[in-house]
Amino acid sequence: MPTTPSPAARPPEPADPRRARRDRRVALVLALAALVGAAALVASGVVFGPDDEPEPTGAPVPQGPDAPLHAADAAPRPIPPGAVDVVVVTRDGGEPVEDAEVALLATLARDGGAPSHAARTDATGRARLVGELPGFVTLASGRFDAEPRVVATTGGREVRFEVVARPATRAFLLDAATGLPAAGFLLSPDGVAGEPPRTDGQGVVTWAAAARTPAIVAASDGRRRVAAFVLHRVPGRADVRLAMPTATRATTVRALDVEGRAVAGARAYVGTEATGVAVDLDDRGEAVVEHGERDAVTLVVVARGFSPRRVELDGRPEVVAVLEPTTARAIRVRRADGSDAPDGTTVAGWSLGPARYGRQGTGRTFAGTTAGGVARLEELPSGAFEADVEVTGPDLWTWATVRAGADPAAPLEVTASAGRTLRLQVARPSGDPAADDLVVVHAPRRGGCSDAPEARRRALDEAVREGRADGAFGGLRALVGPEVEVALPAADGTVGVEVLGPAGTLACVAVAPGDGGGVRDVRLAPAGAAAAEATTVVLAEWEDGTPAALADLLVTREEQGATPTHATTDASGAAFVEAVEGRFRVETTRPDGARFVADAPLLLPARGTPLLRLRPAAR
Repeated sequence: MPTTPSPAARPPEPADPRRARRDRRVALVLALAALVGAAALVASGVVFGPDDEPEPTGAPVPQGPDAPLHAADAAPRPIPPGAVDVVVVTRDGGEPVEDAEVALLATLARDGGAPSHAARTDATGRARLVGELPGFVTLASGRFDAEPRVVATTGGREVRFEVVARPATRAFLLDAATGLPAAGFLLSPDGVAGEPPRTDGQGVVTWAAAARTPAIVAASDGRRRVAAFVLHRVPGRADVRLAMPTATRATTVRALDVEGRAVAGARAYVGTEATGVAVDLDDRGEAVVEHGERDAVTLVVVARGFSPRRVELDGRPEVVAVLEPTTARAIRVRRADGSDAPDGTTVAGWSLGPARYGRQGTGRTFAGTTAGGVARLEELPSGAFEADVEVTGPDLWTWATVRAGADPAAPLEVTASAGRTLRLQVARPSGDPAADDLVVVHAPRRGGCSDAPEARRRALDEAVREGRADGAFGGLRALVGPEVEVALPAADGTVGVEVLGPAGTLACVAVAPGDGGGVRDVRLAPAGAAAAEATTVVLAEWEDGTPAALADLLVTREEQGATPTHATTDASGAAFVEAVEGRFRVETTRPDGARFVADAPLLLPARGTPLLRLRPAAR
């Protein structure tokens, strides 16, 4: 049975301001370990457990920030075939880490999946996991960062994680116009628990260690002035410095229903609803919001009884969000012979939002069970919308796309059938059977095998690294070749089965809607593109010392004929440069056409995190 996945005074600085800024943010160098070889995750061997040839006992363990996750067979005690020993040590020094939670999962789903066994390390940094193998071992503790956090392995093995403590993150908010602390501002990452934190007199807030450095941070003075920042997800980042843009624009935000009436009680969340930072609209459904000139700010307009909608503050004097009400909708599930699906059949789905919103929907999941062949689901759009659904029940497993009409009383119809079984005979690139090779299978995958191989492999790399599947449904499993068995749903479109093998090899099988499964021969092959060059974290700032936020850096090796690469900074000026060694010229051009160059070449490798001071280019 398939599992349903469900920027007063600037913060105090020592005598050397440039060094102080560098020291405050030195933790960014940890991103080296996180980003090195991101696109070649599998090729570097950090996804899979040890090869069949064990390392000699006493083999040296890689140390330092560039060390990959290390797995070895050298264990001080025998490991049964149905178990995995996990060792957790500090990345600097190799000291054992006690009370780190580790877990064994049979499947990686979008929500991470449910562990078959979880344990905490003892005083020696060790724990034994027993459960369904092959499988995935993950560092589940939120107190530490490791890259990757997940490794696929067979039984009878030892897996080693080298970790760094995940620090609380201090955020310094400066006023972009003055460089002084922005005190008393709400400054909150997406996913914050409780009320959004407010900056102190030095413009500082601290985000809990349990949260990763977020992708979106919202800021507001609690009245009208707002901003949203994009931050790269850098494991181990301890400090970030953000510049609150000068409010040069004012926009009236209005919330109306589909009849043109004001929606009282609506709120406009900054960035995402998960930031908790919002502007309240009045009884006329209006609010005036002030924001900076350079970058658009996304708002999510939310009101009880309506589907939320995303809008952008992009300089227009007025932005109107027309909200569509929600209602209960029914989904009727029938078998192919017309009979109702058994009571208790699960209907789960995902929809971007009402069709009238276009790409301005925020997306939502829903789930319910049938009674009398009908699942009644609350808070779905009252008008037309499209959703992907998965039906699971006794002898039923089906994927379908449903398109609801404008009549909320009309039920959506789904025809459900039994799932299918596909058996793959996996061969290595040489053509030899992949006997005893550990592979990761992603199935089912919507869209078949239509994407380019390298794009598919990058998506899989990221999914495994984050410990999740990369789709609303489906999952990843670790299996041993040469013959692997894959369960697939009946579907109204082509689905794909991806097989990720050692050394960056990949294969994909497309299964058409009417294909009943059976046996297929599949041959692993290189993904078709060279791995991306390893990555170094740099920090960029303008002449006045403010972060060079959202700058497109052009990085060129100082040699004839060198091809430049691009790196985009986040709101704190951090960027990932695809280089680890050499001498490079760095420049950028602002949207107004002004060109800036770094005041010195970028020399790699560097001690600490390189700081680039961007000055106007000579004319």
